[in-house]
Amino acid sequence: MFYKFKTNGVKILFYTIIVILIILSLYIIYGNKDDKTVVVDSRKKDTSISYNFSIGITGYDTINPILSKNKDSQYLSKLIYNSILTIDEDFRIKEDLAKEYSKLNNTTYLIKLKEDIYWHDGQVFTVEDVKFTIENLKNIKESIYNKNVEKIKEIYVIDDYTFKIHLKEEVDNFEYLLCFPILAKHSYEEKTLITKTDNHIGTGKYKIIKIEPEEIILINDNNREIVIKIYPSVTKLYSAFMKGKVDLIYTENVNYEHYIGKIGYGNNKSLGQKYGYLVINSKKIEKDIRQAINYAINKNSIIYNNKYIIANFPLEYKKYLNNNDINIYEYDINKAKEIILKKGGNSNLNFNILVCGTNEQLVLVAEQIKEQLLEIGIKINVIKIREQDLQYYINLGQYDLILLEETIETNSGLNKYLGYDNISNYYNENMNHLLKDIKNIKDEKLFKEKYNAILEIYSKEIPFISLYFSSNIILYNSKLKGNFEHNWYDLFYNIDNWYIQE
Repeated sequence: MFYKFKTNGVKILFYTIIVILIILSLYIIYGNKDDKTVVVDSRKKDTSISYNFSIGITGYDTINPILSKNKDSQYLSKLIYNSILTIDEDFRIKEDLAKEYSKLNNTTYLIKLKEDIYWHDGQVFTVEDVKFTIENLKNIKESIYNKNVEKIKEIYVIDDYTFKIHLKEEVDNFEYLLCFPILAKHSYEEKTLITKTDNHIGTGKYKIIKIEPEEIILINDNNREIVIKIYPSVTKLYSAFMKGKVDLIYTENVNYEHYIGKIGYGNNKSLGQKYGYLVINSKKIEKDIRQAINYAINKNSIIYNNKYIIANFPLEYKKYLNNNDINIYEYDINKAKEIILKKGGNSNLNFNILVCGTNEQLVLVAEQIKEQLLEIGIKINVIKIREQDLQYYINLGQYDLILLEETIETNSGLNKYLGYDNISNYYNENMNHLLKDIKNIKDEKLFKEKYNAILEIYSKEIPFISLYFSSNIILYNSKLKGNFEHNWYDLFYNIDNWYIQE
């Protein structure tokens, strides 16, 4: 009897709990209906998306890319204007306004333009716009694009969409110099860059709908709006970014965290145009010692607290060339010491290193290299010189090592580092043949084969040592989403996929 009572009691308790749970569930679903709606609405609000955003800039002078000297303006102009040729994310050359191009000989290029391009005001783009732009560029010495056209002797127009460029002399990688913005001839007064209206027109994906002293507004065919906010100083720009008044900024300042902190934003870094390297006079310092110096330099400790990017070769910014297995020596102090011991010790290893005395950071790098080489028994004397005196020492050959920092140009190649009359006084017949070969190779696979052969020779000879590239940095707030990969030629490869998520 007791057992039966106990069983019945458990059943009653079980069913009672089930009933209570059902009533509680009904109350949550229906009795608290208003609260649930608020939660759902809140979630919808949290995931709302906008394709309009703002970019902050400073130092603005003009949106006309031919006249502007401001880097922010130059980057923005790539959204508004197109070029004959352009450069992709991996630094390959590709057609832009051009449909096709060919190199007829060392000083002649044939270019055919696309026939379905229109200016933002609806007028047709033709070869006359290209000719107008080039002629003006040749006359405006202060334009940053003047050097792109200075070797052009003549533009020969064949028809509305075909022309030839004749050069005064052969120019290495001239295709890269054809990446300058083209202006609309009809938008300017005859043979001048004075606009007929305030509306600068281009052929790019974005057009200008408003220009004011503190704001420029761009819009594309899908009515996507980008607001360019102009600030009078970098300090005010950083302040606006921290307060969320702008969504994205660009900087080369590796110490940006000092101004805006470390949280609340993302960053994307790419190789910048400044390239630091150590020249070694091959006539004075033999190959084994050059190799030892290369092993002994710890690049991680000399690139400004890891804010700059380690460099292994001058053309490293051309990403499509870098999927190779060539081993360029990395830091290995023990291997460096082994080489020195095999050479019979270090009693005579005393070298001078020349450095521009007005570049404080470069002097600091020279001092760090001095300390590192002392560890393997190489004594370095750091000699500070004036920048204008550098060529004097080079002409006389009165140097052992030179620490240099220079700006990489779009058409930079390897001849200045490895070819005839290079600063390192380095000569290798096979290297010279390879450098000559790659000048006229358009096939990418063959070019990379020759490039890898150059790297093989360089990795054994070490006539100079790459140290670092500067940084190009995009900073964006946490609400701005998308792919921010870029290079120093263009920041906006993936801008069509950027969006604000609230």
